[in-house]
This record gives sequence, structure tokens and C-alpha cells, in this order.
Amino acid sequence: MYELIEKYINGQLTAEELALLKSYLATCTQEELKAIMHKVWDSNDGVPAPSEEQLLRMKHGIDARIAETEGGGKMGVSRIRLSHWVLRVAAVLLPLFVVATVYLMESNRRMNRLMENKLTFVTGEGQQASVNLPDGSLVNLNQNSKLEYTAAAFRHGKRSVRLEGEAYFNVNHREDDVFVVAVSDAEVSVLGTEFNVEARSGKASVTVILDKGRLHVMATKTRRGLNISSGDEAVIDRRTGNISISTLEKAPVRVDWLNKSLVFHDASLENVLQMLEKTYSINFQRQMRGKCRFHGVLPADNLEESLRIICKTCNLKVRNEKERNTYVVSDR
Repeated sequence: MYELIEKYINGQLTAEELALLKSYLATCTQEELKAIMHKVWDSNDGVPAPSEEQLLRMKHGIDARIAETEGGGKMGVSRIRLSHWVLRVAAVLLPLFVVATVYLMESNRRMNRLMENKLTFVTGEGQQASVNLPDGSLVNLNQNSKLEYTAAAFRHGKRSVRLEGEAYFNVNHREDDVFVVAVSDAEVSVLGTEFNVEARSGKASVTVILDKGRLHVMATKTRRGLNISSGDEAVIDRRTGNISISTLEKAPVRVDWLNKSLVFHDASLENVLQMLEKTYSINFQRQMRGKCRFHGVLPADNLEESLRIICKTCNLKVRNEKERNTYVVSDR
């Protein structure tokens, strides 16, 4: 019996089973019907059973319908019996509909709450992480960064995440399905491409580097945006909202953190030393007179190898004063 009721609630009854359920209900007493209703309600977690007052109001409504039918006087006996049978069945089926509806509404509410819950991924000092998004896109988080999104943000033709720090995005292409990266003071919109976003708190600008495809960058302060192409770097000034675009080939220094590399293009020796100081948290004492220019790639995770390459390229020598975490750089 209760198996048939559960199948009824879930919309799984066959025509034969529905006829069997109706036949059973038609033979039940009022007390049996009431017991059935309470048991059905009690078996649905999270759905409160009706109070005695609610059941009484429901019964009064059904009794009123019966009275209207009986008061007509012109209705045949078979018609009256049929009405009694229909109303008795309705007395049970109506609460079943209520149970099913309330149960589904509560399930939907729980699902919506889950969909709105934020998923947060955080990296600390020296940590990196890879995050697979619901649409198949991949995000590589650099150190000291945070990525947030909700499941609801990937429904109904939209995709959006929020970033603090730095991340490299490999966005799965979907026609007419825009992917939005929101950061403080800026927004990046694409359909599908590979790009890097650096938006660290305390920095005066947001930097976007595009490796493949096209994307749109917008300053939220001015609501003005620009399209950039492969090989472009966009820098958004947080204070003014101005956006400047340059090509990577013209950038003297670039950090390729994903490959743990420092990339230099005809950079001055001073630029190289400054980047090494920042990357490795060290200090250089400069005692050289030459004005060497450097073009190449240095490792971002091997200081000794970086110093060896610089010394060989620019004919320098380095002495480490460990007690002060300082390196003295001089001509050979």
C-alpha cells in the first residue's frame, strides 16, 4: 500500500497500479485514511505533518462539497455514489498532492541554496593550485590568490568567477556563452581563450596578458573597455580607470609564473637585478660599472642558476653575504 503511495508521489504509478490504489482507498474508513495521511507525511523528511486544525479544515471543505452534491435532489443514485467515491478519493489524493508539492518545493529550495553557496579556492605563500570549473575550463592559481564561484554562475548561458591575486585561465570555448572574470576595479570577458590575470590587492593596476584568441577588458570605474588580441598586455589603472595596451614583445620584463620563468627582452641589467630581488626576496649591492643588456629566460625557482647565467652573460661576479641576505655584484 505505502509502496503504491510513494510511487504515486514520484509519478511512477502504472494505470493498473493507480486503479488498485483508488480501489483500496475507496474501502478505507475515515480513521484508516487519517492514519495513512499521517504516515505519508511522517515519511517525508523535512515536511511537517498537518495539524489537527488543518485536517479539520480540509475535511469541512470536502464535507461541504458532499452536501452540495446531495442537496441537488435530482441526481441519480449511481451519480451520487460516484460523487461520494470521487470525493473520498479526493480527500486522500489532495493531501498526497500537497505532500509531493511541498516536498519538491523544499528540495528545490535546498538545491537553490546549494547552487548559491560559494566555492572558494585559496593558495598561500609558495603554493599553486589547479581548479577545474563546471564548464570544463581550467584555472591555475598562483601563490597568495583566491578564486570564487557558485554553481549558479554556470547556468543559463552564463559563466563567471571572481579572482583576487593571479591566475592563468584556459577557458573552454562555447559559442555565444561568455566567460567573465571579475576582479577588483576590472572585468575580463571572453568566449574561449588562454590568458593571465594579475589583480593583487595593494597593486595600483590590474594586468591582463593574452596568449591566444581575443578578449575584452573593462575598467569598472569608467565602464569603458577595449578588445585585445594574442600577444597583447592590458594594464588597467585602478585609480583612473585608464587602460593601456602593449605587445609582449615590447615588454622588457615579464614573469611567466606558470612555467616558473622570468622572461627578459633587451632588458637593462638594473631591471634584471630588480626582478631577481623581488622574486627571491634578496638584496643586491651593486658595484659594477657596465651597462649590460639581457635577452633571455631565467628560472624563477633557482637563484644560483639565475646568477650563473647573468654572470656569464654580463661578465660579472657575485659574492654572497649570507648574514645580511645580500649579494654583492661587481665586474670581473
